Amino acid sequence: MNNNPVKTEEELLERNDRYQALADAAPLCIKWFDTKGNLISVNKHGREEHFLTGKTEEEIKNWQYMNCIEKNCHEELKTKMKLTLEGKEQTILLEHVPGTSTGHWCFSNLVPVKDQSGQLKYVLFISRDITAEREADELRNKAIAELTKFKESAVGRELKMVELKKSLKMAQDESPELKKEQGT
Repeated sequence: MNNNPVKTEEELLERNDRYQALADAAPLCIKWFDTKGNLISVNKHGREEHFLTGKTEEEIKNWQYMNCIEKNCHEELKTKMKLTLEGKEQTILLEHVPGTSTGHWCFSNLVPVKDQSGQLKYVLFISRDITAEREADELRNKAIAELTKFKESAVGRELKMVELKKSLKMAQDESPELKKEQGT
């Protein structure tokens, strides 16, 4: 039995089509980078997410991905990409520049892809839009803060009432006129 079968061109094209169909079906933005960190391609969902539909492969390769990432994320992303190119999987939360993506926030995995001998071949940059989750978190945090403020305000009013009652009681105990009025 041959452990290293030679693939025909037709088999390789079919295999490539299968992988491309799988990547395009994923509801994620998937970008491929070479071992120098240069963009190779973007799947269908990623093209739609970043308004790249209809672009040629050459135009995709020339797309300046960093221009859609907020500057405050650049250094961390460069560090994470460097570590991934060294073979270490990374994760990062990224903020998009408004108008460059359908979402504002994404959570990304940078995955080193190695061949059978362990040599780095590609970096997969897999991102999931988490804008809706971030907005829900912000609303939840705002509601919690308002509820806490209301609760503290109610507790504060209750404490003031207790203090006023204590003051009134002390005043009654110390005032002979109030004792006479109360009939003691």
